This record gives sequence, structure tokens and C-alpha cells, in this order.
Amino acid sequence: MLYGAIEAGGTKFRSAIYQDEKIIDELTVATTTPEVTLKPIIAFFSNYKIKALGLGAFGPVILNRESPDFGLITQTPKEKWRNFNIYRYFVEKLNVPICLDTDVGVAALGEYYAYRSRVNHLLYVTVGTGIGVGVIKNGIILRGAHHPELGHLLIARRGDDKYPSVCPYHDNCIEGLASGSSLTARYHLSPSQLADREDIWDLEGYYLAQAFLGYTLAFAPERIVIGGGVSAQARLLPNIRKHFTKLNNGYYIYPQLSNPDLYITLPLTGNNAGIYGAYCLVRGEG
Repeated sequence: MLYGAIEAGGTKFRSAIYQDEKIIDELTVATTTPEVTLKPIIAFFSNYKIKALGLGAFGPVILNRESPDFGLITQTPKEKWRNFNIYRYFVEKLNVPICLDTDVGVAALGEYYAYRSRVNHLLYVTVGTGIGVGVIKNGIILRGAHHPELGHLLIARRGDDKYPSVCPYHDNCIEGLASGSSLTARYHLSPSQLADREDIWDLEGYYLAQAFLGYTLAFAPERIVIGGGVSAQARLLPNIRKHFTKLNNGYYIYPQLSNPDLYITLPLTGNNAGIYGAYCLVRGEG
């Protein structure tokens, strides 16, 4: 039995064909405009007879199945994708059942299943072009009136930081101050040039630690997993853990927090959390 999976991110769309939990073919396309990005993806899936498709999409996206606009991407900073119904597009083009959630929601689901019941409550934070958070509670992706938009959690600026937020909506949200887009706008340096700048990763770690503490207080996860392109920087994780411990200041104590190295971690699935989670979603495990 063949299943399709798509991780639709802000930088790229990754598509895969799964058979027995293994990828047998895949395609990656840059995220530009809907027409340019999606045409080769439809051609890719047309080569296979898939039973259904799991889709993790960047947002904000309407996930209320009772809404006539289910699957509509709304106020994204990517102007070409605003008011584009990604769910309806794939249903019409592929004519197979589609399971939809956010890209970070399915990444969280992928990590949950990678842990194989060793962790029941988990947060997945992706730090890339933007910042998104997926929340897993007992194997279920958390949704309410809308999906969590925790990349826009408001945080406190460090006193010496006067650089403008890159978020068009908020002057001091975590995405506006600590996303990959913010790093690019602030420093105009390549990833290799950024790597050895301890001052950069100290500030980045301070901002992300504020958000992580807020997520911890709100959701009490057993683990916070950080993925996305920015997470690959070796200096980042130690600085997040350092500032997280300082900001918590001994207040919130439970066994999972006793070792920050185990509480805040990189993905078990490496770069495959999103695509594997989309497969788990379509298999009915989300």
C-alpha cells in the first residue's frame, strides 16, 4: 500500500511516497508561488497510485472541518499564498483522501511516534524562516478554536536590543526577534559566518529560552524538541538550556526538568520529522 506525504514549509515543499514506513521516492521543490511550486508536485504524485495523502502545511491555516474554508491559508507573511486553499487544491488534483494539519503539528507527531510511547506529552519547535510550535498530548495534535500560533508568543526584549522585528504584526514576538529571517536581517551573514559568533547565539538562546519557559508553564511537556535550519547551529542549544535554567530560577521543578540536556533536545528523526509525521497523520495516527 502506497501513501503520499507532504511537508509544506516556508522555504521548501518536500513530497514523499511511503511504503511500509519507508520512503521509496521523494521530491523537494522551493516554496515560491502556488502555481510554480505545486505543478511539479502534482506530476510527482501522478506517477503513483497512492491510497491517501498526509499534508503538513505552513500557516495560519483553517483546520476546522466544519468551516467551508477548511484548508485555507490565511494571514501568512507569504503574500502569494494568502487566501489559497491548499487542501482543496490537492483534493481536486489528486482525487484521494487528504489529511491536513500544520507543518509543525505533523513534525511533532513524527517525533512522538519516533519515541514509541516513551514520551506522551511533547512540543516540537521549528526555528527556520519563521517559528512554529506543534503540541502533542497523549499522541494527539493539540487543536482548539484554531491551531496554536506559539511562534507569535510575545517576549521581553533584551535591554540593548533595538533591532526592528521582522514580524509585520508584532514588535516583540519570538518569530519577529529570533527566526531565521530575523537572523538574516540583523546580521547579513552566511550560516558559516554566524557559526562562531557567541554573542549572536547568546541573544538567540535568551529569546528562545523565554519562549520555551512560557511553553513549559502552559503545557507541561515531557520534552521540547527543536528543529528547523537554525537549530543546526552548534552554539544554539547550550545557550537555550543555559538561559532556560536561569529564567526558570528554580521555580518549576519536576523530573523531566532535572536535566536540561534531556528536556530540550534535537529531533530523533533528524530532518525527517515533518515528512514522517505527515505519513503518520495519513495512517490515522494523529
